This record gives sequence, C-alpha cells and structure tokens, in this order.
Amino acid sequence: MDKLESSEKQVFLIDTPFNCFAIKAFVNDKFKQVNVCGNAQEFSHADGKISKMSKLPDLVITDLVVNGKLGLEWIKQVKLLHPTLQVLVFTQESENQFAVRVVKAGGRGFVSKNEKFEDIVKAFEKALRTETEPVISEKVTSTIINQVALGHRSPNIKIPLESLSDREMEVLRMLGIGKDTRTIAKELFISIKTVEAHRANIKKKLSLKDSFELNQYAINHVKGGS
Repeated sequence: MDKLESSEKQVFLIDTPFNCFAIKAFVNDKFKQVNVCGNAQEFSHADGKISKMSKLPDLVITDLVVNGKLGLEWIKQVKLLHPTLQVLVFTQESENQFAVRVVKAGGRGFVSKNEKFEDIVKAFEKALRTETEPVISEKVTSTIINQVALGHRSPNIKIPLESLSDREMEVLRMLGIGKDTRTIAKELFISIKTVEAHRANIKKKLSLKDSFELNQYAINHVKGGS
C-alpha cells in the first residue's frame, strides 16, 4: 500500500467495544503510519475525550447509530465545535437513506461495513488523505452529492425519505425500535411537545393516516423495509 504521508495519523473510534477492537486491529494491520488514539461507546463520551486531547485526531471513524442514537445531529454539532475535524461514518445502515445526509451534515464520507474488504481499505486510505472529495461509494455519484450539498439537486433524483429532516429521521428510528414519546424526549433532551410535533410532521410528509401507520412504518424502516 502507498504511504499516506510522512507523519503519523491519529484516529479516534466510536462504536461498540468489540467493533472498536476489530477496527483498531484492521487499521494497525493495514496502515503502518496510523495510530488509534482513543475510542468511545457514546457520542457524548466522545465529545469529552476529543475535547481533552492536546491535538485533534486526524480522523474520527464512527458508526452512524451508536447505542441506539442516530449520529447525524452529533456530526453537525462536533463540526461546529471543531470545524477541521474529519468524521468518517462506517456503518451497516442504509447507504441510500443516509450517505447524502452524512455528507450534508459535514461528514468526510460514508462507508458501508458490507463493502468488499479491498474497497473498505481504499475508502479508509482516501479518508486519511488531505482531499476534499467525499468518501462515498460509486453507487452514490459525486454529481448527486455536489448537487444536494449545494441545494441544486435535480428533480429527477429521488432519495428515500428525503422530505424528512435529520431530527425527524432520528425520531422515526427511535419509534421503530419501540421507544415512546416520553423516552424519545428524554434521550434527545427535547420537550414532549417537540416530539409530538416531529411525529405529526413525519405523518404528514409520509402520508401516514394515524399513529398505528406511523409505528408500522417506523418498524419497517428500522428493519430496512422502507
């Protein structure tokens, strides 16, 4: 493999303990000038650890869903705090549903854990380089990414669930894994009325008649059926 740069790169991981162990072993094996400098199993814990570092890591590799929480809002927040921090999403979540959203949120790119081994190596290598082009699979072309990021998407390009905001996507996912309105409000640090407003907006945007249809849609969404 080609050398990335002369200086050692620092990588921070956010995932389950097992996945962090596996990704660290993978990185250590494939990238000789890369050091895994830390890890976390919660987005909030990652905030604290990264903020205490004397120097920001060159790359954060994170799952999109960590301990049941969707990371789109976290990516936005961490980019506000640390604009130069690069965040690569490495996940089993749907590329069609989330790849563009990740890039729009400020992520370095989106890599599926289901990709071929050699494609994952290439994606990680690209993410570690000082390039501006998003790290994204050929399934989502750079043209679509650029159009969406600039707000000039062609009306002929359709993205699943595109009408929902990132927060609404998060609420939809939490509904799909069985969390009620009060629990969602508590975990997202928002009011119950705000969650109810999100539910109403989701139903309207997806043309769902009632709460039963919303819950069924949410369950299917989590299972990958929508």
